Amino acid sequence: MGSDNNGLNPALPLPAFPVAFIDVKRKTMYPIINKFSSLHSFLDDPKIETLFIFDVDYVLIICQDKVFWPFGAEVALKFRKLFMDPLPKDHSEKLSSIILKNAKIQIMDKSLTSIFSEILTKNAKCIALTACDVGRRGEIEKLEDWRCNQLDKLGFTFDHSFPQHSRIVLNKLPQREYSYPVFQKGIIFSTDYSKGEALGAFLDFVNYHPDRIVFIDDRLENLESVASEAKARGINYHGFHFRKAYSLFGSLDEKIVELQYKHLISKLRWLSEAEAEKLLASKNFDFA
Repeated sequence: MGSDNNGLNPALPLPAFPVAFIDVKRKTMYPIINKFSSLHSFLDDPKIETLFIFDVDYVLIICQDKVFWPFGAEVALKFRKLFMDPLPKDHSEKLSSIILKNAKIQIMDKSLTSIFSEILTKNAKCIALTACDVGRRGEIEKLEDWRCNQLDKLGFTFDHSFPQHSRIVLNKLPQREYSYPVFQKGIIFSTDYSKGEALGAFLDFVNYHPDRIVFIDDRLENLESVASEAKARGINYHGFHFRKAYSLFGSLDEKIVELQYKHLISKLRWLSEAEAEKLLASKNFDFA
C-alpha cells in the first residue's frame, strides 16, 4: 500500500448514515452522559495539559432523517438490502455517496457550543477522532474533505490545536489492505484501524504527550481502544460514553423511507423526510 488511499473497503464504517449502527448493549465502566456540561471541570486547572477528543457521528452531529438515528437502523438496513445491495458495487457506492451529500445534519446537543467556546477561550488542545474512511466513495472524491467541510459548516473546527500539521498520512502503522489513518485539519480518520491505534500513531508523529486525555464516544469498543493506548503511554484517561442519540425516538413511516430509497434510485437524489412526506401525500411521482 504505497499511498493513503490504495483502495476502499466497502465494509469500513462510513459516517453513521447511510446505515446507522445497530446498538448492541454492553455493560460500560465509563460514565454515561447525554450532554457535555460535565466536561467543563477538566478546564479548571490550566497547569494540567489536557487533550480533548471528540467522536463525530452521534456525538458532534446527527442526521436529521430519523431513519439514520440508532432506533431506525433496522429499517434503514431493511431497505438498503432491498434496494441497494442487489445493485453493482460501483452503483451502490454512488447511491451511498449521494445520501451522504444530500442528507442534512444537525448539531447533536446544544451544550456543545458552550464547551467548545471554553476550550477555544482557554486554548486547550482539542481534536476529533472518527472511524470514517478516506479517499473516494462514489461521487465524493475524498471522504476526508467532505467530512471536514461538513463539520466546518456547523462551526466545528479543530485545526487550531496542531496548526503546523494540516495533513498527515499515519503510515508508520503496520500495513493493512486498505487506507492508512489520516490526520487532516485536526481530525483523525482511523479507517481500518482501531481508534486507539490511529491516535497512538498521531501522538508519535507530533511527539505529543499530554497529562491526560478526555475522550467522548458513543461506542464502547472505541473508548476501550483509546483507554489501552493511553495506559500504554502512561497518560491519565477519562472516557465518557455519550448516549444521547440512543435515547432519541420518533415516528418512522416505512412508506416514507421506501419512497426515499425509490426516489434515490430513480432520480439520484436523496429526499429529506419532509420532502418525501409531501411527495407521498401528493401521489405525484412517476417511479415504481
